[in-house]
Amino acid sequence: MGASNTSGGRRDQPSHYIFVANRLEGDDMVRARTILERLAGRGLWLLNKRTPFRGRYKPGDLVLFYLAGEGERQFVGQAVLASEVEPATDEERDLLRGLGIFGFGDRLRLKDVVTWERPVPIAPLIERLAFITNKKYWGHHFRMGAVSISAEDYETVLVARTEG
Repeated sequence: MGASNTSGGRRDQPSHYIFVANRLEGDDMVRARTILERLAGRGLWLLNKRTPFRGRYKPGDLVLFYLAGEGERQFVGQAVLASEVEPATDEERDLLRGLGIFGFGDRLRLKDVVTWERPVPIAPLIERLAFITNKKYWGHHFRMGAVSISAEDYETVLVARTEG
């Protein structure tokens, strides 16, 4: 879901994405923030076979981190991709298996990972973000784990960090 990336997919220009972490409900709820810390805190992001845009990720692409779900719904950081999609190691897959999450066999390496001290809530930005084409049911745009966005939407979120 989401609007196409206005960078045109050119290999010499960075593309912009949102990586979505959502809580996992089961016997023990795993918070979205825990998933983010486990992965981005180690400079990686794990993917499954259904993760969108797998064939488009390239080093230098820019990523925002978004925590979905009740009690979250906020942007919390950013990173730069340091690799294309590659197989995850057993140790990396175990990071999620230990939380009861299975099926994530590939990875993206990250660099320049920054977790923001002050999150940016999505609610005030919904009307300003072009990739959110359905403003009434905006949460549907975050259901797939990754969203391709324009450079302008990326900048809108970064600017919101410095407002209010």
